[in-house]
Amino acid sequence: MTFATARRSPNVAVVLLAGAALTATAPARALAQTPGATAVSPAAAPAVAPRTPFTLAIDTQSVAHRDRAYRLLSRDDSHAAGGLSLTYDVLCIKERGVLAVGLGGLSESTRGLWATSNESYLVVDTVYATVLGRYALRPWFEPYVRVSVGVARGRLDLADSNGTSLFEGRASAALVSLGGGFRVRTRPWTSLMYPQLPTVALFAALEGGFTSSGGLSFSGHAAPPAQAAAPTDQIPGPSVALGTLARSHPVVAFSLGLLF
Repeated sequence: MTFATARRSPNVAVVLLAGAALTATAPARALAQTPGATAVSPAAAPAVAPRTPFTLAIDTQSVAHRDRAYRLLSRDDSHAAGGLSLTYDVLCIKERGVLAVGLGGLSESTRGLWATSNESYLVVDTVYATVLGRYALRPWFEPYVRVSVGVARGRLDLADSNGTSLFEGRASAALVSLGGGFRVRTRPWTSLMYPQLPTVALFAALEGGFTSSGGLSFSGHAAPPAQAAAPTDQIPGPSVALGTLARSHPVVAFSLGLLF
């Protein structure tokens, strides 16, 4: 009995090995025979688009002033302002959302007439910090909202009909600006010949918003003469209040720039 069992044991071993081989290859055969089944490999994983966290923009604004005092400085209540801004994406939220911070500056100038034939010249320079939230509905389409705080500094010159400066005044005021809009962008581009260069893309943005600011209260003084004069030619006088210009107004902005 013992001898017979020993003779059949090699056959049993062969059967067990064959069964194990069939069991191991069964999932592979089932996967190969399943319609639409594909093997997953690291090489087949989708490539992640290169990031372009910096935004450098050329900004233009159409500013609609509602203060009637501007009619003394210009025949048009709407004026243009231009400047530059730079933002950086500091936080990505669920792949599509972005929180960015940045700095920027704008300059606005207005020339007009006062008292029929005399000239006026107003320059307002603004520097601001901004926080911006974007969400990519499409890879090329990104709505956003923005809040900015800053300081506006103005210089007002009043001259006679010959262009001779009579009074000069300076003023400053804090401001808060809210806005929302969207930007469209191109696909990121990377140089194959010069891979050390940064990845870049182009964009355009359109925005509407409102700026709330304290008024610019100008106090003028007599402008210094164009030529040196004797000390007795002029007697210093007190400053003259030239008035206040309200700076709260709606804004429509358009920007073009570079992402990198």
